[in-house]
Amino acid sequence: MKKNLLVLIGLVGSLNLFAQKEPEVMTIDGKPVTKSEFLQIYLKNNTDPKYDKVSLDEYMTLFTKFKLKVAEAESLGYDTLPKLKKELDGYRKTLSTPYLVDNETNDALIKQAYERSKKEIRASHILIRLDENALPADTLKAYNKALALKKRIEAGEDFATVAKSKGGSEDPSAQTNGGDLGYFT
Repeated sequence: MKKNLLVLIGLVGSLNLFAQKEPEVMTIDGKPVTKSEFLQIYLKNNTDPKYDKVSLDEYMTLFTKFKLKVAEAESLGYDTLPKLKKELDGYRKTLSTPYLVDNETNDALIKQAYERSKKEIRASHILIRLDENALPADTLKAYNKALALKKRIEAGEDFATVAKSKGGSEDPSAQTNGGDLGYFT
C-alpha cells in the first residue's frame, strides 16, 4: 500500500515537470504579468486593436504606468481609505448614469411638465369650518352660509372683500390675503 502511494506521488510530481507555464511578458513591482492578462486588458481597452509593434509598445507603457500607480496606492493604503472609496463610488455612479437613463422617457416627461406649467391659475378660497362629527343641522347651516357668500360674489361684490367680511371666511389668514392662495400650475 505504501509503495503504491509513493508511486502515485511520484507520478503526480513528474506531471508538474511537464506542465507548461504561461509566458510572462513583464514583471511590474515584483509581480509577473502573463501574456493572456496583458492581451485581455489590451483588447478590453482597444475596440479596434492593431497588433503592430508601435501600438503594443505604447499600450505597454500605459499599462506599466497604471500598474505602478496601483501598486503605489496599495502600498500607501489608499485602497482602504473610506474617503477614497467614497470618491471611487461617486465616479462609478457618474460614469454609469448615462447608461441607466432612458432619454426618450426623460424627454417625454420634460415636455409634459413644460406643457403643464403653461397653464397657471390663481386660486382663492373661503373656508367654512365643519366639525367631523357634525349633525345634519350643522351641515345645513354651513351649506346655507356658503350659498349666501356665493350669491354676494355673483352679485358683483369683490371676492376678497367677502372673504374678509364678518361672517366670511373662517381662515384667519383671509383677513390679510382676502382668501388668495397664490398661483398654481
